[in-house]
Amino acid sequence: LTKITSGLHGPGYDAFAADTATNGNFANAFHTFTADWYPDHVSFAIDGKIFSTQYRTRAGAGWVFDHPFFLLLNVAVGGDGPGNPDTATKLPQQMLVDWVRVYQVGPPKSAATGPITGFGDKCVGAAATIQLATCRSSGGQTWTLATDGTLRQEGKCLDAGLGADNGSRPTLATCNGSPGQRWQAQTNRQLVNPSSGRCLDATNNNTTDGTPLQMWDCWGADNQLWTVP
Repeated sequence: LTKITSGLHGPGYDAFAADTATNGNFANAFHTFTADWYPDHVSFAIDGKIFSTQYRTRAGAGWVFDHPFFLLLNVAVGGDGPGNPDTATKLPQQMLVDWVRVYQVGPPKSAATGPITGFGDKCVGAAATIQLATCRSSGGQTWTLATDGTLRQEGKCLDAGLGADNGSRPTLATCNGSPGQRWQAQTNRQLVNPSSGRCLDATNNNTTDGTPLQMWDCWGADNQLWTVP
């Protein structure tokens, strides 16, 4: 087994991607296969390396992955991908599973302080607006990701606002515990406000200093990818 395939099946929606073993054969050792499942996307990874992400915005009405599901582990032979077995197929085969783990993402266990970096290798800064700027060592670009899921700067919180519609601008506001001030740093580097389901986004795909940041539907573009403290 030198190639692994991941995919999603929905009504009128099928999306697949594959990754190839870089060091020989996947069957030569145990590996960690991961599906990070969020309301807006599912990311697939091997040994911590994401190789495919499927997004709700690209699936349209075919997205059904906001409903409960269950796990099924089995061995199957044939199908459109690998093709039907033939004289070269070696049988019997087995699937060895060392462990299965299901967990739910929560806020960080300890606070972390530093810059939020992203699009165009720029930093998120707080001035008249929340904006992109060339990275520098200053208070306006120093954020603390707190254990309550807020992003704090100088005693205030990054606030997506009520509703956080597409194009709305986040602000730096007095911390009040509202859902608009909760953020989730996802494994594919999206920075999401869970109450609205929208992502922090560099407006108009622009990297110029002073580009305001906005809230927008999550779809995994480079201008929605951030590295938090």
